[in-house]
Amino acid sequence: MNSNELSDLQFSYQNLPLWQQDTQRRVDAFNSNEVHWESLDPKRRRRRQNLRLRKKQHDVLDRLEYTVTRPLDDCVAYQSRTHTRMQL
Repeated sequence: MNSNELSDLQFSYQNLPLWQQDTQRRVDAFNSNEVHWESLDPKRRRRRQNLRLRKKQHDVLDRLEYTVTRPLDDCVAYQSRTHTRMQL
């Protein structure tokens, strides 16, 4: 991700009121997670056809696959807070 894309992400909600910006970020995160979950559907179907497991076992595998392939959340703020705490 280059600096232009990063600045576009930071200011993409500028036209919204402050109280609505956080809500919109959460909606966008939910939508991107939903798209990712849907993209894994063909793999889930193939696995269910090839592996004969109980439903709960398939559900656990679905969630595990989703967690492993999901892009990480932006954790820069968390790291900087941790770094600040360590300095104190």
